[in-house]
Amino acid sequence: ANRIFSSPNENPPRLNPARFELLPLTYIRGMNIENAVVIIDEMQNMSRAECRALLSRMGDVVKCICLGDIHQVDNPYLNIENNGLNWVVSKFKGSRIYGHMVLKGEKSRGPITDLVIRSGL
Repeated sequence: ANRIFSSPNENPPRLNPARFELLPLTYIRGMNIENAVVIIDEMQNMSRAECRALLSRMGDVVKCICLGDIHQVDNPYLNIENNGLNWVVSKFKGSRIYGHMVLKGEKSRGPITDLVIRSGL
């Protein structure tokens, strides 16, 4: 059986690598993803076209989790306003199959990160 965890008795449990697949965005064309949980990380660094190309590949029985921080856009052609994560939020808001969560808190990576964000660097 192809279980998610290598052995349920291991402490801590190790994930079974046969159950996971990492793909670069360039390999997604022509794919149909079904029966999967898809995690898209760093979506704030994707363009609208890249987001559309990726999300339009989601088939039946897919849960898609999009992660990102609009304050940490590294793509020189995108910014806090025009990135893929913001685009998806604005387009999907109000749909019954969409949920959105913003995590807020006092904890950050550290004082240098805080300075970078505050200064607009």
